[in-house]
Amino acid sequence: FFRQFDFIDAVVTGGDYEISISSYLGYVQTGNVRDLSGVYVNSLERNFVGCSIGNKWSFSDLDVAPYDIYSQMIIDKREMTVTIQRGCPYDCSYCLATKMYSFQSRMKDPSEIIGYCMKHRSKFDSYRFFAPVFTLDREWAKELCRQMISAGTDFKWCTTTRYELLDDEELVGLLVKAGCYKISVGV
Repeated sequence: FFRQFDFIDAVVTGGDYEISISSYLGYVQTGNVRDLSGVYVNSLERNFVGCSIGNKWSFSDLDVAPYDIYSQMIIDKREMTVTIQRGCPYDCSYCLATKMYSFQSRMKDPSEIIGYCMKHRSKFDSYRFFAPVFTLDREWAKELCRQMISAGTDFKWCTTTRYELLDDEELVGLLVKAGCYKISVGV
């Protein structure tokens, strides 16, 4: 669709949009095509370049984001949504995860997640961990829970997964011990 418009310089085409925008800005500064990722650039003979599949997205900067206003006026609770996983191999018709973040699942490092949540612990009563399929990589999910337990995190959190990926008793036990109070499932 965007190919028909000559006045458009670039369009994010896939992958994580923050990385794609950042890679395009880097390309504009340096002219290095190899740095492009997930961006259609009009000046490159209308070719699609790259595919972003990294896990380098940033957490929200709470010194800039108006979360106090949001939590009080809109949702009336002190809960913070933190994107900890992107991508999903399932492509359910009711979910935008694959359309927004591709089919390849990638997760943030558990220590990054814990560090961010603990840094802002006084601002929130709970966290909503955005993960299209939190338990897709069971070993990663277990490791995150183990690190949360070891770090003594005392906050509650919820997430999303698929029901058939909750058949591991060790994992479910770790979820509870790590503070998970709710799991939403796609049906």
